[in-house]
Amino acid sequence: MLFMGTKKYPNQNDYSSYITSNSGMNNAYTAYLDTNYFFDCSNSAFEGALDRFAQFFVCPLMDETCVDKEINAVDSEHNKNLMSDNWRQFQLFRSTSLPDHPFNKFGTGSLATLKHPSIREDLLKFYDTYYSSNIMKLVVYSNKEIQTLQSLVEKLFSNVKNKNLPTKYTFNSIPFDKSNMGQMVKVMPIEDKNSLEFLWIIENLNPYYKAKPGDYIANIFSG
Repeated sequence: MLFMGTKKYPNQNDYSSYITSNSGMNNAYTAYLDTNYFFDCSNSAFEGALDRFAQFFVCPLMDETCVDKEINAVDSEHNKNLMSDNWRQFQLFRSTSLPDHPFNKFGTGSLATLKHPSIREDLLKFYDTYYSSNIMKLVVYSNKEIQTLQSLVEKLFSNVKNKNLPTKYTFNSIPFDKSNMGQMVKVMPIEDKNSLEFLWIIENLNPYYKAKPGDYIANIFSG
C-alpha cells in the first residue's frame, strides 16, 4: 500500500515508474520481526528515488481505491503458494507451535482473512501505531560523497515521526516448550519426492549477529 501514492507523489505508479525508467528495481518483504523496503536505480536518479521512497514514511495516502487491488495481489500469491511444498510445510510447522503465540497464526494473507469492511482503517491504525523512526533503520549506497548523502537523508527523512516505541521485542509466551516438542509429523507432498527433516528450537540469536553462531551450527550439520 505504501507504494501506491503519497501526498507529495499522489500518482499510484509514480514510484515504480520512476525506478524502472532509471534502470532500477524495487520490492519489499515482511520477515518474522521486520519489514524491509528496498530499491536500486542509476546514480543520477538516486535523489529523486530516495525522495519518493521517503514519502512512504511521511505521508502515504493508503488510497481506498487501492485496497482491493492489493488484497487481490496478496490472495493471488497465497493461491500460488498452495501448491508449494515449502510453503505448506512451513505453515504446518507454524501450526505445531503453542496456540496462544503469534507464530501459530496464518503466515501470509488471503481474501478470507483480509476482505472485511474495516480493512483500510486497520491498515491506517497499524501504520500510525508501529511506523516510528526510532525503530527504523536506513541504509543508502551511492557514488556521492558521504557528507552529501548524510545531508540528503536528513533533509528527506527528518519528518518521519518518532513515536518512541519500545526498541526490543517482547512476547507473552514462547512458541515451543516441552509440551509441544518431540513431535513427528508425516506429510504427503505435492511433488514426487521423499525427504527427512529435523528441526531444533534454539534461543534467539539476533543479539549475536556480529558473531553469527547460527552459521557455525549450520556448517557442522552440513558437513
